[in-house]
Amino acid sequence: MWSKMLFELVSCLFNNCSGVSEKMSKKSTRHLAQPLLFFACFLILSCSGKEGKADTVQQVQQDLVWSESDGLRYELFSSSKKGDEWTPPVKITDNNANNLHPVLDKGPDGKKWLFWSAVRPDGISIEYAIFQGHTWSDPQQFPVKQHSAITPSVLADKKKGVWLVWAGNDGGNDDIYVSRYQEKQGKVWTEPQIIQAPNE
Repeated sequence: MWSKMLFELVSCLFNNCSGVSEKMSKKSTRHLAQPLLFFACFLILSCSGKEGKADTVQQVQQDLVWSESDGLRYELFSSSKKGDEWTPPVKITDNNANNLHPVLDKGPDGKKWLFWSAVRPDGISIEYAIFQGHTWSDPQQFPVKQHSAITPSVLADKKKGVWLVWAGNDGGNDDIYVSRYQEKQGKVWTEPQIIQAPNE
């Protein structure tokens, strides 16, 4: 359901769609109250088989990312299924924050983009890491100046762009924002835009 809404919002944003505000709630719901016992997201990445043969078996790669307490805080771990076995868990974060709500997508170039909410006493930010080759990059903070940026959703498009949607707050009600990573234009994020009717 959320994936369908994300596609619709991205499409409407660049076509001046006036119907978005009617479909979005003026008050977004925070998700910090979600149970922190375990959070995982699957990304099933299909590898295309031979075309034109209905009996071709399609090979599927599975990646798992989850949030788990190490006794001090919640950190992110990943594992991939190769054959019939899962690889040993790899720790992605070590950033003195509770890392929650991981979301993952893979671009056409093979890069895997992972985003999550990093909760600290002074606020909530969105951080991300990129898997390319055989390792995860060091976590980076998404460049937005908001007291609260939480519950990201991500979509990697066919032009090596990455769309990020999240709930942002600088006082008052949350708003829903979108930004796009443009690798061909200097590897920068576009200015965040609100994609629903402004909260009052």
